[in-house]
Amino acid sequence: MKLDPEIEKILDKALAGEQIIRQEAVKLLQVDENSPELYAIMSVANTLTRQGGLHYQDSFI
Repeated sequence: MKLDPEIEKILDKALAGEQIIRQEAVKLLQVDENSPELYAIMSVANTLTRQGGLHYQDSFI
């Protein structure tokens, strides 16, 4: 199944090590809980966690 191109672009950006902006994070938070996009987000989060690629900042969205 094809992912929403906007979601796919954000996930590719994250996998490339680029920081996503607030608007992109909000878009990710708005995906349907049963959508293929949510499973893609979880997969990317898992990959980044295992690679040590998640960095938390002092401020929150």
